[in-house]
Amino acid sequence: MRRRVQHVAVVAALIAVTVFGLPLGAAVYRLFVDEERSELTRIAGSSVGQVAADPGWRTDPAALARIRLPAVEGDTTISLYTGDARLVAGPASAVADQLLPAALAGQTVDTETATHVTVAMAVPNAARTAAVVIVTSSKDNATTRTAWTWAAMVGLALLALAAVTIVARRQAGRIAAPLDRLARSAHALGEGDFSVRSAHSGMAEIDMVATALNSTAGRLGDLLRRERSFSANASHQLRTPLTGLRLLLESALDDPHPVAVGRALDTIDRLERTIDELLDLARHGDAQGALLDIDALLEDLRDARVGALTVTGRALLVGRDQDLPPVLGSIGAVRQAVAVLVDNATVHGTGTIVVRARDAGSAVAIDVRDDGPGPAVETALFGGPGGERLGLRLARDLVEADGGRLTLSRPGPGPVFTILLPAADVHPTFSDGGLA
Repeated sequence: MRRRVQHVAVVAALIAVTVFGLPLGAAVYRLFVDEERSELTRIAGSSVGQVAADPGWRTDPAALARIRLPAVEGDTTISLYTGDARLVAGPASAVADQLLPAALAGQTVDTETATHVTVAMAVPNAARTAAVVIVTSSKDNATTRTAWTWAAMVGLALLALAAVTIVARRQAGRIAAPLDRLARSAHALGEGDFSVRSAHSGMAEIDMVATALNSTAGRLGDLLRRERSFSANASHQLRTPLTGLRLLLESALDDPHPVAVGRALDTIDRLERTIDELLDLARHGDAQGALLDIDALLEDLRDARVGALTVTGRALLVGRDQDLPPVLGSIGAVRQAVAVLVDNATVHGTGTIVVRARDAGSAVAIDVRDDGPGPAVETALFGGPGGERLGLRLARDLVEADGGRLTLSRPGPGPVFTILLPAADVHPTFSDGGLA
């Protein structure tokens, strides 16, 4: 990843340098040649001025040969031709035949060959051109300056490529580091560490992946915790009906009456239904939004618990207020939650267990009361040492998943647990103490 980013950055910089450097190098060469041409034009103008300042040649053309021309340096040469194209001073120009016709017509002309630059300028004499000055110079100076300039440009290009390489390496590390962290987080997530989280890098695309991975890790962690908690609570929830079944079967051994056997079979049926409901709740969640049949719920509770409680010498009273409002909830979830409360009253309480459904205004309350001393609030709702009232956490989760609330209305003595379920035509807000 890092090398790929560096390679792409360096290649892009190299292309940019090439695309801009080649035209710039050609432009530099043309600039130096144009400067050379301008210098030759200046020299030609100075020479024309000196020739024009000497009046003697106007009456005696032979005097042109005696005129002192400006001194020049290097490989620059000055040639002086008469109006009839005759060389009278300086070396012969290789391009004189090409330039003289236009120059004798009064024009300042220039030409360029592969190796030289030449400028021709006329010296006027009244109505006609009396002489022509031709200045020639090689391109060696322009070529040398161009070579040095190109060398400097190449050096700057190498420095730019080096800078791009350094920046690309840093940027590649900056980009690859969060991706490496994402890879490690994904590996840890695959190994079962759902607590892993990826920090934001400041890059939107990578942060989107990190957010999605963190969200997935959170959901998987929550799912695993719920499944583990549900497994522990469900095992606790199934233990009570199994105990009741054992008592019924032991009673049937003492008195093999068909009624006792029938009760045992009914208990087995209810146990199977409990298992199916728990599995369905674990796999698919709660069917919220359905109307709950309170009468069927209470009747089923009475049938399921009275026999087992009778064996232990305990009583169960089930009742309801008249004209209860329709209530929303999942029959399986609420049934299991109420069963948890009755089972805890059976195990940890004493005396008669009373279950009553009542109108709570914008909700329906289901109270479960026994005659025991009652637990502390935090023990009742969250479970105490040694797993005391462990199943209440399951009941709380089931009720809250249905939009309700499980509270300890009265700690004790004679503790009262209350399930609050929202009425069908309202959307109440529940606080920790009950209905707000």
